[in-house]
Amino acid sequence: MSEGLEITLKIVSILAGILGIILTIMSITRHNSKGKQEFFQKIFVDSNVNELHDYAIERSFFELHGINSKASTIKFLLSKENPFKKLSQYKTSKMFMKETNTRNGKIKSMKIKNFYDENYITLTIFGTILYFIFFSSSFYPYSWFNNLNQFGKNPEIYLLIFLSFTWFTVLMTLALITANLVQSLITAKELSKSINNQ
Repeated sequence: MSEGLEITLKIVSILAGILGIILTIMSITRHNSKGKQEFFQKIFVDSNVNELHDYAIERSFFELHGINSKASTIKFLLSKENPFKKLSQYKTSKMFMKETNTRNGKIKSMKIKNFYDENYITLTIFGTILYFIFFSSSFYPYSWFNNLNQFGKNPEIYLLIFLSFTWFTVLMTLALITANLVQSLITAKELSKSINNQ
């Protein structure tokens, strides 16, 4: 077996291991999601939310979704249809949403911020294109491995491998961040539409 092929197989095995870890994390996440729904049912459905202290509401929401939010926001979303879904959507799209409050601090309405609403299609298309550029570019260095034999046992081959993994990690991270932002924007649009249609 040539040295180039051996190194390529090692790289493939590493990537397969990473994929296995990702799939395991996804499985654990699905299990945790079921537990969160049961916790939500116990805290926000089986009990009277209006009787709960604001701290208890905010703390419970933090335990569910891992982010801080005002009790007034949580109560507003709980008053809508399918509140668990809306709270989950709000967690994802919080940075794109804005609230209108009454004088006593209660939330009157909630919708997507004007800039993102007016430029929704442009931002979504641009973000999607940017994602594919980052994603496809992350695999570019692996074309170099077709010529590994020319390096022989030269130490430069290890620098090549290091740079390739660094390139892949940075570009794939940017791709995932971009995809997450695009999905969050889409979720914000859906949440805003569902809230204001009720």
